[in-house]
Amino acid sequence: MRYVLVFLILFAAGKSQAYDFSPNSAPQKSKEATRWSLAQWMEQKGKFQWMDIWLNSNAASPSFYEMYVGGDYAQYESSTSINSATPTLVDDLTSWRAHAGAFVSLLGIYGQYEKSKKEEREQWDALGMLRILGHTDQGSNLTGFYGVHQMLLNGEQVRQQQAGGYLTLYVLDFWAVQGKYQYYFENKSELGTPISGHRTEVSTWIEWGALRVYGTYYKEPLKYDTPGSVQEVEREGFNLGLRVYLDFKK
Repeated sequence: MRYVLVFLILFAAGKSQAYDFSPNSAPQKSKEATRWSLAQWMEQKGKFQWMDIWLNSNAASPSFYEMYVGGDYAQYESSTSINSATPTLVDDLTSWRAHAGAFVSLLGIYGQYEKSKKEEREQWDALGMLRILGHTDQGSNLTGFYGVHQMLLNGEQVRQQQAGGYLTLYVLDFWAVQGKYQYYFENKSELGTPISGHRTEVSTWIEWGALRVYGTYYKEPLKYDTPGSVQEVEREGFNLGLRVYLDFKK
């Protein structure tokens, strides 16, 4: 054993001139590049956290293709005021709606048609959608949209751009709540009346697989800025409807 130690000492002494003890040497740089430290982990943790949220919410979506169709029935009231005077209320109004939508991964399209015979009103919506967070439309998600809103009321038609979004939260596997906001950008009707407004909705539903039964409370105030006066119309009511999902795997 003593001879082995002597041999190693002599060998190291003979080769000492070939060693580079500098921290900038190639072997030291290589070790430093592969070294793991707690400080590095703490530095990268915050960066990776948001990346993981995005990837977990979107990259591994179980339903790459997703389609749905549905319809609902609404009962609502409409109040009209001119120059902030006492509004005139008309209640016991009804309407029905039909809608359809589709997603391919994070991108979607949506179309909706609504008609009220009592109010002599028809509405169309055509939207492009972007799911910002979430796996599918049947899961907790945050989705934005932009598109066109068109309304025909008493023979006067207006077409407006619109933008908004909705936030869906599943409280239980079969029960969810949703908040939605739509803003209608001001535009002139065919008769030259500038019209603007928005719509807010609060919905809840229960699901059995691909079948959803939902209820919605909504308000939709609109402003007609006619020469010499401002007319405000607000619709408020409830929808009860059904939606069916048609799923296609990637």
